[in-house]
Amino acid sequence: MTIQLQDKAGNPVPNQDKLLHFDVQGDAHLVGVNNGYQAELRSFKDKDYPTWKGKCVAVIRPDKTKGSFSLHITGKNLLDKTVQVHFGK
Repeated sequence: MTIQLQDKAGNPVPNQDKLLHFDVQGDAHLVGVNNGYQAELRSFKDKDYPTWKGKCVAVIRPDKTKGSFSLHITGKNLLDKTVQVHFGK
């Protein structure tokens, strides 16, 4: 899933970076996070990861062939965001 920082009007904010915390609940788990910055030294498996140019990508793997999970993202001075995903037939 691609995460993009946005302002209050929903516009992308590519000139600001924030440390985000990722929490997955349900029938899936967080495999890793990356922001595309080649010099980033953090582990991909870290649940706390910074954006770079306002973006990062979370890789989430389902534990079942059918189910659902929620991805909850928090960060200092940011509104919390939760996305519910249903997958399978």
